[in-house]
Amino acid sequence: MRFVTYGTDDGDRAGVLNGELVHALPPGTTLLGLLGPDLRQAGERALAEPDEVVALADVRLKAPIPRPPSIRDCLCFLDHMRGCLKATGAPGVLETTWYQIPAFYFANPATVIGPHDDVPISPGSAWFDFELEIGAVIGAAGRDLTPEQAVEHIAGYTLMCDWSARDLQGLESQLKIGQAKGKDGATTLGPWLVTPDELPFGPDGRLALHVRAEVNGALVGQGRTDAMDWSFGEVVSYASRGVELQPGDVFGSGTVPGCCLIEHLDFGDLAAFHGWLKDGDVVRLSSEGLGEVRQTVRASAAPHPLAPRADPAAVVRPPRSNPARSAVPYTRGLHQVGAGVWAWLLPDGGYGRSNAGLVAGDGASLLVDTLYDLPLTAEMLAGMRPLTDLHPLSHAVLTHANGDHTHGGQLLPGSVRVVAAEATAHEMRAEMAPELTTALQVMDLGPVLTPYLRDRFGGFDFGGIRLREPDHTFDRRLTLDVGGREVRLLNLGPAHTEADTVVHVPDAGVLFAGDLLFVGCTPIVWSGPIAHWIAACDTMIGLDAPTVVPGHGPVTDPDGIRAVRDYLAHVVEQADAALAKGLDLREAMFAVDLAEYADWLDAERVVVNVYQRYREIHPGQPEIDRFRTVCPDGRMAGHPLMRLPDTAHTTRPWRIHTLAPDFRLEDVWELPTPGGPGDLERLVRQMSTGEGRFSGATRALFALRWKLGELFGWDRPETRVGARVETLRNRLPADLRDGPSGPDLAAVPFTSVYLTDTEWAAEMANKTVHTVMHIGWVPGPSGGHHGQMAVLVKPNGLFGRAYMAAIRPFRHLVVDPALVRLIGRGWQRRAS
Repeated sequence: MRFVTYGTDDGDRAGVLNGELVHALPPGTTLLGLLGPDLRQAGERALAEPDEVVALADVRLKAPIPRPPSIRDCLCFLDHMRGCLKATGAPGVLETTWYQIPAFYFANPATVIGPHDDVPISPGSAWFDFELEIGAVIGAAGRDLTPEQAVEHIAGYTLMCDWSARDLQGLESQLKIGQAKGKDGATTLGPWLVTPDELPFGPDGRLALHVRAEVNGALVGQGRTDAMDWSFGEVVSYASRGVELQPGDVFGSGTVPGCCLIEHLDFGDLAAFHGWLKDGDVVRLSSEGLGEVRQTVRASAAPHPLAPRADPAAVVRPPRSNPARSAVPYTRGLHQVGAGVWAWLLPDGGYGRSNAGLVAGDGASLLVDTLYDLPLTAEMLAGMRPLTDLHPLSHAVLTHANGDHTHGGQLLPGSVRVVAAEATAHEMRAEMAPELTTALQVMDLGPVLTPYLRDRFGGFDFGGIRLREPDHTFDRRLTLDVGGREVRLLNLGPAHTEADTVVHVPDAGVLFAGDLLFVGCTPIVWSGPIAHWIAACDTMIGLDAPTVVPGHGPVTDPDGIRAVRDYLAHVVEQADAALAKGLDLREAMFAVDLAEYADWLDAERVVVNVYQRYREIHPGQPEIDRFRTVCPDGRMAGHPLMRLPDTAHTTRPWRIHTLAPDFRLEDVWELPTPGGPGDLERLVRQMSTGEGRFSGATRALFALRWKLGELFGWDRPETRVGARVETLRNRLPADLRDGPSGPDLAAVPFTSVYLTDTEWAAEMANKTVHTVMHIGWVPGPSGGHHGQMAVLVKPNGLFGRAYMAAIRPFRHLVVDPALVRLIGRGWQRRAS
């Protein structure tokens, strides 16, 4: 049988579906109340003697159980979990626990909606997703059930959709206490509850249905329910341990693999992702035997903001301030910069804080660029309205494709003609979906990247953005008539991007330079070549416009253009000198002298610029995607510290792999020690002498650690290498055992294990852990070499694992960075 709940003017009614007709049960009867041994009898009575008969097409179906006592959303399809891990860049390998017990979390019964209800986007979410699942509804109470008994307690099945705010989910997962606002926005159940006798099951007892998911008529994914790793009987049995399950409790199957959006996300090919759900999208989920749900996604109001709490461990940074002088007050809002010409300024000019412009003619006006998100663009358009009411917008020029100049286009009136260079239009079509930028706000990218990116990008709202593509494109030059005024467009790219348009208003002496000009903040060369950008600066200077509005920073004059040209020439000089010394790319990043440009905001962007110069000289240089170069490893966070991925160690043919397979790799760091192929021994000598001094904070941490060790006996002689644990030297093959072992460390209790031309290992042990410090000598692509430090650990039991987990934040944030800096300073002193 197929049971339904539908809405009427007098309240909800329950009924049984008979073809395209609903046979109603008596008023006041609920499906929840019928669950149990009398359910079938009540259904047969309704079919034979209905209280009323209504056409299915004439009723508004609700969830079969509109308010379940509880909803447990299970994760029965492990391929879905593997797909989610791969989508976030992880290897897709699950922890052992996933194979030992079934997982579930509690969803929110108060937000259950029907099969055709609109779905509100979770407030504040830009990454809204769906998950096609099957819901099993408990029909009889039970406790401590076997899997076989659990199946008999299931009254029926229904389609289920777990609507998910992936960005909120990703942020909340960092708290490690379970699901919260990322998962309680809405859960769809429907269109009806189908009893098991009407559905197919496989020989192993698993429900065997084909399901399909579409968005706006396009297939997203399809699959089969009998691919479940954990059956409904098993998850219901597990949940019933020590708990009385209630009639109406809902168990979700978890997502059928591929039937959601997140599994189709690939950070290696962001342009291929079609984007998250937006206002107006229609989601259709269907299953043989269970029917279909068809729902429209709707925007929600912005959430009420909450002020963050003070973090006592956070590094206090001085407030950012653009150091450049300004021709007009550098304050947020609209400023007149010429006759009938205005600039909209957004201090401080850093990432996403861009400028725009307005040129007014007789009964018409032209907008230069939009802003990074919809709220910022709406604020700007409202601020311009007294002018655009008199001079309605007729044109909008997009100077280039970056989102901080294009994301607000959907707010422009449909009558506005959007103009851009053809290469800009092409680049916009190839850009990643705007809302994916939310990753910079919510992803946990480590102790250096995460705070850096949240500081730079945390204030923007990337939700609901639909790129408006240009209506008209041009190649190199275009002249527009704006209410009788001549406005000239010149594409001077590729430089910052593939096309960089400047907007010249000759009669007002104003030039809108777009992102060919950063004032008081550091330019960033996404495309290049740098020589093109320098030539573009010369062209802009030649236009002889006394007033220049940059893409970022305060209003300037031709001297501001000269400053950017000089900066770019300085980058070329520095990069070329580094290459002439044989430094590879990373070594060159460390070696750059920023000189007078060090005070410009976001000076760390020099990393990207040096990278572009190296690629110009050596086109075979490995390509780094833009997502990574926003803040590669740590240099972009303001210091040359590079914590590397584990693969930087595990993919190299180090001897330590076979000697210490029972040790866990804790972390890998690149050492700022540029040198030649035979310089490892020099680095080992330096480290063994213990020269240099840690900062006060680091010394205090070490002092506290040794005091605790003394108090609790962690470092007694009987806990060390050769006493509590066997030395790794006993594992050495003959060639390493007979070769040099290398020096012991003077400042810390590490004893050397072996030394070769390319690697050195030293070990120490105490009551908590057996540790190996491995130093490798790594070649770079341009012939240079540098050190690479890996820390491998073998904790001593549960206490050792707990100890390592407790100190990990201090090691990553304080101790290891301090050690890397200390090694770098010592290397520079010896070199000089």
